[in-house]
Amino acid sequence: DETQVYYNIIDMSASTSPYWHCGVQVDEGTGVKFWNNTIYSPRKMGIVVRATAGTGAINAEVKNNIVHSATGYGLMVDTNSQTGLVSNNNIFYNSTTADVYWGGVFTSAVTGPTGGTEYTLAAYQALTGQDSNSVTSDPKLTLAPPVAITDYKLLDGSPAINAGTDVGLTSDYEGKIVPQGLNFDIGAYEYGLFGR
Repeated sequence: DETQVYYNIIDMSASTSPYWHCGVQVDEGTGVKFWNNTIYSPRKMGIVVRATAGTGAINAEVKNNIVHSATGYGLMVDTNSQTGLVSNNNIFYNSTTADVYWGGVFTSAVTGPTGGTEYTLAAYQALTGQDSNSVTSDPKLTLAPPVAITDYKLLDGSPAINAGTDVGLTSDYEGKIVPQGLNFDIGAYEYGLFGR
């Protein structure tokens, strides 16, 4: 419990798998934290909060994450994992199917989630009150092909700059002190004083 998953860069763009995989996932437990991750081209979901044995992943936090070009959903939260969820200050950009899958169950990597509802971010915000400070704007990442681990940084004008919330972390993916600006940034890299 209280597992923390933060400042990771996850690139699944090379995957050709037809199955329902995800960038990060929690299956059970209490108080799991997903903070400041950058997930690029996940197959099929960016962030998954679900139950495997019925009790769910309760009191989970999903904050300051970028999910870019999910081939399914940016976020999936099953029915048994909605208790205590706090999700905010995220960017769900260019999700192929829907921004959020809410409710139901995730039965297998073959069939994917069932019994829930697909929502745009706006509809999900109105329904749940979650992610009130989250957006679907282009995060403007450095993604010059071929994409390297040195990419995924924020470009000038990124909506991720100063749009995060304080989760108690003190340095980013490459050890840069946070925040560098007026507020914390969204994603694995903090936008620095000297640009990227």
